[in-house]
Amino acid sequence: MEELIIREKPERRGGVDYYAKPPLWTFIRPNAEDVQTRRQIFSSVYEINLENPNQYGWTLDELWEQRKAIAHGSHEVEITIGALLKIHKYVIKSMLSLADQIRERYRLEL
Repeated sequence: MEELIIREKPERRGGVDYYAKPPLWTFIRPNAEDVQTRRQIFSSVYEINLENPNQYGWTLDELWEQRKAIAHGSHEVEITIGALLKIHKYVIKSMLSLADQIRERYRLEL
C-alpha cells in the first residue's frame, strides 16, 4: 500500500492536482514521533545526516528534555548563558548543514 502512495499520479482537474490516496506523512508520522527515529528517517530514507550534539557535551535526549522544558514551561530550567549560546550554535550549525545537504543532494533551494 505505501509504495502505491509514493507512486500515485494525481488526477488533474482545472489545472489542480488531486490525489485520492492519503499523504505519505500519515504512514510515517507514528514512527517519527520521537527525535531518535526522525534522525534515523533522515539518515536512512533521505541520506541526510544531522549534526551530533555530543560534541557540545550533551546527549540528544538531554537537549530534547531541556528544549521541551523551556518551550512548554513544564519546570524551571537552570542554564548558563554559555550553555545557551552553545545550544544556539548547535541549532544554527544543524540547520545550515541540513540546508547544504538538501541543496547538494536534491538540488533544492531553501
